[in-house]
Amino acid sequence: MRAIITLLNDGSTYDITPPQAQLASLALGEGRFKITGSLGLVPFPPVSVGWGYSLSQMDSKADVAVEHDEVSGDLLVTVTRDGQPYRLVSTLMLHVLAEDLPVVPIIQSMEG
Repeated sequence: MRAIITLLNDGSTYDITPPQAQLASLALGEGRFKITGSLGLVPFPPVSVGWGYSLSQMDSKADVAVEHDEVSGDLLVTVTRDGQPYRLVSTLMLHVLAEDLPVVPIIQSMEG
């Protein structure tokens, strides 16, 4: 499934959509983050409808590099500006693939 994880500058997770997705974030240092629980970024068109990442307007001059470690599944994110590690002012959103949520059976009404 596709999910969105939104990070704050301290590496904490601000939001996950859908909230049941098993994703987590951690700061590794200034401008460096690790995302666990993903299966990588959603592929870009024409393969899929991925958009990679989105920065807030306040951070729009920063550069973002995302590496996917296929063995661990972790995403390693580096944010820089003018070649130097950059501390986000606002948020960074990542469009990722995640494990499908379990199917919840629908109970049919006994009425009617």
